[in-house]
Amino acid sequence: MVTKTVYFEKPGHANTDEVLRIAKLRAKELGIRTVLVASNSGDTAVKATEAFKGIRVVVVTRITGHQEPNVQLFTEENRRKVESQGAVVLTGTEVFGGVSRAMRNKFKMYLLGAGSL
Repeated sequence: MVTKTVYFEKPGHANTDEVLRIAKLRAKELGIRTVLVASNSGDTAVKATEAFKGIRVVVVTRITGHQEPNVQLFTEENRRKVESQGAVVLTGTEVFGGVSRAMRNKFKMYLLGAGSL
């Protein structure tokens, strides 16, 4: 098996379309029938449902209240678009988020996890 690695000059949203194009090619090569996509506002999720036509898309969002209480960053408009394409949107909880917050509040410090680097 031959694989190819693609590097981008700069990180960011400008690379999303190309990443999705490459991922779709690879999914087809490997016969992958379901892809998992992370999306904060839903913009990437909308692009993914368009890019992965014929492949099941599961979208994972940030928890409600991540930036401020009772606010979901994934817009309702994007949720409607994504779900109308047959994709599934999953908004769960951060498994260890409570532990980190409890330690931070008790000891007045921050714990760095893999997502913090």
